[in-house]
Amino acid sequence: MTLNMSMSMSSAMALQPIGPFPLSAAERHEFARELAMVSRLWRSRMSERLKAFEMTMPCWAALYWLWQAEGGVSQTVLAERAAVEPGTLVRTIDLLERQGLVERVASPHDRRVNLLHLTQAAHPIIAKIDKVADEVRAEAMGEIDPEEARAAMKLLRGVRAALA
Repeated sequence: MTLNMSMSMSSAMALQPIGPFPLSAAERHEFARELAMVSRLWRSRMSERLKAFEMTMPCWAALYWLWQAEGGVSQTVLAERAAVEPGTLVRTIDLLERQGLVERVASPHDRRVNLLHLTQAAHPIIAKIDKVADEVRAEAMGEIDPEEARAAMKLLRGVRAALA
């Protein structure tokens, strides 16, 4: 009996997770739902605010990532960073180019590649929209404890890394 009990305990111990306990299926579902809802609400709030600039979220994302790059970026790299499909990005860049905010310049290293650059006209618009985006971020995070916000950012970086 002791032997059987010992084997049962060994088997049970082998099934115990090491380290932090994993979330239950219900908790994982709730996490995913909350993440999706926050993402949807963020896009909705930003889309509403961008209307004042006659700008869409895909256009803002392209401008933002070009602004962060501080130089020419290929359409492939920009699509990756802005998390949009390349076909969608082409239409977005066409629109931004017609608005005089972005220009395509052939890469000096590979003439088949267009590097995207912001025009001088884009910079004041980006500064205004970034101020609005910061207001939305402040609204969203205004009541959140800074330590909790840092922990959430760490968690989200881990989720992103796991999915990448």
